[in-house]
Amino acid sequence: MVFHYIMPIKAIEIYLSYIHSKLLYVPEQYRKRFVAAIFLLYLIHLGVQHINFLANLWKIRKRKQSLKQRCDSLTHKLKDVKTSPNMFIPYMTLRDLSNEIQDSILMPEMVINAFQQQALNCNKHLNGIADFIPLDLKEFEKRTSVKKESIAITIPVKETNLLAAPPTSGSIFYQMYTKLFSCFSNKESECSSKNLSVQGKSLSVKELQNIRRYSVYGIPISLTEIIHVKSHDSTAGLSLNLNVMVKDAVIVKVLKSQGAIPFIRTNVPQIGLQSFASSNPIYGTTVHPFVAGRSPGGGSSGEGSLLACKGSILGVGTDISGGIRIPAHFCGVCGFKPTSCRISHKGLTVLSGQEKIPICVGPLSRNVEGLVRFMHATCVPLHFELDCRVTPLAFDEAQYESNRLLQIGYFIEDSCTKSTPAVERAVLLAKTLLEARGHKVVKFDPPDLKMMLTKLFLPALLGSNSQDIHCYLYTDKVDSSLRSSFYTPFTHYPVRFLFSFFYRFMNNPIDADLMAIKYPETVTDWWNLMKNIGDFKLRFMKKWNEAKIDALLCPVLPFAALKLGNEKYFTGCLTFATLFNVLDFPAGCVPVAEVEKSDNENLKNSMKYKVSTKLERLIVEITNIGLPLGVQIAALPFYDELVLRVMRELEEAVQAKSNVD
Repeated sequence: MVFHYIMPIKAIEIYLSYIHSKLLYVPEQYRKRFVAAIFLLYLIHLGVQHINFLANLWKIRKRKQSLKQRCDSLTHKLKDVKTSPNMFIPYMTLRDLSNEIQDSILMPEMVINAFQQQALNCNKHLNGIADFIPLDLKEFEKRTSVKKESIAITIPVKETNLLAAPPTSGSIFYQMYTKLFSCFSNKESECSSKNLSVQGKSLSVKELQNIRRYSVYGIPISLTEIIHVKSHDSTAGLSLNLNVMVKDAVIVKVLKSQGAIPFIRTNVPQIGLQSFASSNPIYGTTVHPFVAGRSPGGGSSGEGSLLACKGSILGVGTDISGGIRIPAHFCGVCGFKPTSCRISHKGLTVLSGQEKIPICVGPLSRNVEGLVRFMHATCVPLHFELDCRVTPLAFDEAQYESNRLLQIGYFIEDSCTKSTPAVERAVLLAKTLLEARGHKVVKFDPPDLKMMLTKLFLPALLGSNSQDIHCYLYTDKVDSSLRSSFYTPFTHYPVRFLFSFFYRFMNNPIDADLMAIKYPETVTDWWNLMKNIGDFKLRFMKKWNEAKIDALLCPVLPFAALKLGNEKYFTGCLTFATLFNVLDFPAGCVPVAEVEKSDNENLKNSMKYKVSTKLERLIVEITNIGLPLGVQIAALPFYDELVLRVMRELEEAVQAKSNVD
């Protein structure tokens, strides 16, 4: 069992190095005793590690039992509540659900119970739930009620974009709230004028309608497990993190202040860095919502699966290597990675100090409207106050609602991997639909993305041969999907360099390039890496400006959802997704099609896939009829609303086409 974790290898190296450095200074007659003493210390070291490892296994077992008990307890409670009359609620659109909550047709507790029941039903085959967050009605009412001293709705919308949470019926401001919502419903006859004066500030009917339009009051929200929630642990699949958090993450505080109700936490891969894997030793493996044996993607895997099965309506995930966009692409939902400093990442269980490839917090939803509501609700002054690193920008309504025709670049392939016919068809379909809307879509030739992945992204993310990651796994059980990924950089560079020659000889060029990666170890190495990343950004921006484009259309991945267990072979296919993590561009995924029978036939007959390498053989096996296909939209930093606008237009065009078909 000791060999389930990887630190004994490093321990041997450390002890041998110590013996080699000190042996010359030890008198000759004591050298044998010295070596024996060091060896004894090594055995004690291994024994302590083994004890810690067994203790962590016990903690994992207890956590699994605790989750099962919570699920059973909640199931029993929901049977008593009789949620069956409300089982239609999870199938409502976000807009309809929000309107009925605001109009008091549906009560928040009723909505939460319905989504909890749906999530439990889905979890029987998904295994996507990490924990439930109990609803505290007293705390919710206290948080959302309007107080005399500070009324949320009286803060000027133009200055804050804050959501006004409905007061309780007993509040002295209930009549004012009713009056405001009569304006929301376009009943201008009930308003004294077209502009309602509140505490000396004039709010137009349109501004009041926008508050209703973008409200998240009473909306159930699921959170990926690495986001801290008070009184719950946040493990990232590591037993050493099985400790209760003492406070909420900033993004949780902001969402709660807007009236949203976090109700569930979803599964993540171990350490939360993997783009394809969806498993960890604590919560197990999350599976695809539609096709058995397929991966739902990595990063926010539980979010993607749960949203696709109607177990949630709006989720919050994280993205450092496609962790939001890949699950969205695999599961057929919408996902958005904002510019990194638009949303706070304070209060996450992630590797700290790695800032060059920043982790991004962003929304996943069944449609683009959910992404917009999330961004509108979180771009508020409270967010900026709680985390000074967040750029104080309100949601740009003008940019999102603009009708200006755009010039959009697109590309389908890169120098590393070729897109399957299904993905190529999806991108070309999106291109056609955008052109039908009047936009000009032009070919765009990105810089060397293979170099970006192997020379910039992976060295910056893993660095120092993954030493920091190995420290997290010191006495922990390592998930099977992680073992090969993190043994490789741990091997000394000369050994990996020889392996790269072997892989190239065996006609596996991508594996050869990954083996030959030289990870930064010295300060000079890090400075050179940072300089190279900066130079790549400049080259990309030069091409962007030369093409005179406003946005960019491309695949999320070159294939649809892959088979579980094959994740380790596809690291070299991450170029499309990781590009925008390196550039720190806002990027989103919107579903546009599904894999068809003709795609399978075209793939088998394609000259691009000669099935000469293991990766090509696996790609040919991937495509399965009915799997969702998404495309990716990206724009320059802080043009998040432009990305959402293009995604919305593309979603509308896809829906219109499906209605005609």
